Amino acid sequence: MRRLAALLALVMVLAVLGISRPGWSQSATEFRFATNEDMVNLDPAQLSIAGDRLIAENIYNGLLRFKPGTTEVLPDLAEDFTVSPDGKTWAFKIRRGVQFHRGFGELTSRDVKFTIERHLDPATRSRERLQFVLVDRIETPDPYTVRFVLKEPSATFAGTLAWHSGFVMSERATRALGKDIAFKAVGTGPFMMESWIPGEKIVLVGNENFFRGRPAFRQITFRVIQEDLVAIYALLKGEIDAVAVRQIGGYRAVSRFQTKLKLFKAPGGWQYWGYVQTKKAPTSDQRVREAIGHAVNIEKMSESMGGFVDSNPSFFNPLILGWTKNVGAYRHDPRRARMLFEQAAASQRIKIIYSKAHLYEEYALMLKDQLSPYVGVDVELIDRALFGRKMAEGDWNIGVWAVTRLEADQYLSPFLHSRGPVNYSKYTNPEMDRLIEAARKEMNTERRKQLHVDIQKLVAKDLPIVAMGTMQSIVAARPEVFGIQPHTYVGLINLYTARIGAAK
Repeated sequence: MRRLAALLALVMVLAVLGISRPGWSQSATEFRFATNEDMVNLDPAQLSIAGDRLIAENIYNGLLRFKPGTTEVLPDLAEDFTVSPDGKTWAFKIRRGVQFHRGFGELTSRDVKFTIERHLDPATRSRERLQFVLVDRIETPDPYTVRFVLKEPSATFAGTLAWHSGFVMSERATRALGKDIAFKAVGTGPFMMESWIPGEKIVLVGNENFFRGRPAFRQITFRVIQEDLVAIYALLKGEIDAVAVRQIGGYRAVSRFQTKLKLFKAPGGWQYWGYVQTKKAPTSDQRVREAIGHAVNIEKMSESMGGFVDSNPSFFNPLILGWTKNVGAYRHDPRRARMLFEQAAASQRIKIIYSKAHLYEEYALMLKDQLSPYVGVDVELIDRALFGRKMAEGDWNIGVWAVTRLEADQYLSPFLHSRGPVNYSKYTNPEMDRLIEAARKEMNTERRKQLHVDIQKLVAKDLPIVAMGTMQSIVAARPEVFGIQPHTYVGLINLYTARIGAAK
């Protein structure tokens, strides 16, 4: 806390003194963006942390994409697509002349087929495999046409292809690079992977052959700055051009000094969850999970964030079809919480794990404070690079996590289905599986919406996830910056539209 206060004081001094910034001409060749996570793995089959997704977003394209700040699906590598009346055949026309980076040739339907089949190959161990198991076969009648024939109708397939699960890889590059594709990514996007100094920076260079036109910047430098306050300090000094605000210290700083910065915002979609382990005592006992639901006060949590996080009893973000606050969440009731803990005779301590990123530490400590009056609580900090593995191992009771998705099934199948690859709670409920599978193929919007409501209510009852709040999506930049379009996924920005100078 003392270091946080000292950094904030330093930012205040800089703001008051008005430290001069280096001049920028219209021919600026570099854009400098701060990220508080180092690169781990850029393979689209293994994307996990926000830092990797930020880099990949600027390197890859999919057949479809989400319009920034919305859940609207738009064409990207596809010029157009059609869906058969039964919802089982999806045909895409691919843009002609799109080139992969580093001379790996023109994008064709063969690359699309290779990408999806790679997700489906068990040897890949793709985190996105479950999103594509409904694909029966992929047809490539010519280099610019690809047809997906599905086993059943799918209301979610467009969203699956528009998300990072749909980033198209070069077959030639992936086979040539092997495991090195994890950090030598080859896509079709506006920027190309150039270099990586671990713990310091990731450098991308402009793709002069980008199908939408050469990007404005010759180089994008992602500087690894773990603390938002340090990044805001660098921003005021003119050492970086922009930063996505994901920590409470950074939010307080930009709120105080927003007249000296330019803020870009999108509707919040970043969900803070407490995964609750259902196969490890004491949280394997439903009574203990209910006790946790009654002990936790999410309104108080959000109040402590000063407007940065909105209270949200649903594990969905508010942009998702069927989102509702009326999920039947356990109301804050200390007496009921104590009674349930006593009934369960929960003598074992609850272990909370988190990593040093975003607001994980704040939420881990708030959970500890709110549960400690009823049960013993241990809190453990896990290295960010190891956090996903530790979550998968399951030697914990509550794991603090943050998730943003733009299509409902991107929450449901991976995180809550009994066969989900990131079902870290090890939650199994046949009724949940049935609801998820029904929603996935329900083409009627109103019926699908109701299925999503039912799913939210079942999560609130069984409590494999404690929903804690929805964080705003904010990018802070120097006043000369314009054109940034944040996604609802906090920290996700495609810098192709960014500019420095006077907006036209």
